[in-house]
Amino acid sequence: MNEQDFDFSQFTQHSAEQLRDRMTNRQHVIAPIPHDPDAALREAEYWKRVRSTKKAELRPYRPDYTPQMEFEEARTKFGKLLKAREAELAVFKRQQDFKITFSAEQAQIVRDLLKWFINDESSALPIHKGFYLYGSPGTFKTEIVKLLCKFAQQEQLSKALQFMDISQISDELLAKGPDVLEQVRMYDRVFDEWGRKTLPVSYFGNKVDPAEWALEMRYKRFKSFGQITCFISNFDPQTLEKNLSEMAFDRLGEMATSVRMPGESRRNS
Repeated sequence: MNEQDFDFSQFTQHSAEQLRDRMTNRQHVIAPIPHDPDAALREAEYWKRVRSTKKAELRPYRPDYTPQMEFEEARTKFGKLLKAREAELAVFKRQQDFKITFSAEQAQIVRDLLKWFINDESSALPIHKGFYLYGSPGTFKTEIVKLLCKFAQQEQLSKALQFMDISQISDELLAKGPDVLEQVRMYDRVFDEWGRKTLPVSYFGNKVDPAEWALEMRYKRFKSFGQITCFISNFDPQTLEKNLSEMAFDRLGEMATSVRMPGESRRNS
């Protein structure tokens, strides 16, 4: 289409030649930008923050195995949490005289666990890896570890583990989708009810077992960064071996030290 084909008169009183002349002779005036002496400084500070944030995000996780506090101080503070929980259970069970008691063998395991949390190398558990705590249902395994996690978080210890029930993974997968699996591999964690069967889920088109996937991802982070993973289970290692693939079982053994909590169930006591 040329100028003759287009009728400018419906839009303007000027001819095409007049409009062209006006555009050619127009002087474009750009308003001067006011001088801001701090602009360069602010820009430099902005990029400094961006670069430092990116470096912090990319910095690999490194565990802190330095001693966190003296054992006697830890024992006193943890004992207060234990007493508070004892009082709560007395109300729930409607037993005013309810007491949390341990045999000598159980008490030693609790001491070793407490020492592990504060990085006391006199613990029977190696402080540079996790633990696999197993025993009969109702032997206070979960109660003790939850209280130890609460203690570690209150005292801002390096081993402030995030607590997660293995069935929680499956429930959140159904509710939130496969992004949950990405969250599971983050942070130092303790998984309760380990060994319980979980339903396979679809992850980027592949069917995966959530528990074994989590174990595999966390094993890689354990090897690369020393990430801590702990487990609570009703299954002894021999039974667990039948429920996991050979590779998964071997990796769990490398990541965690097996600890048996002796005793019988006290859920009805």
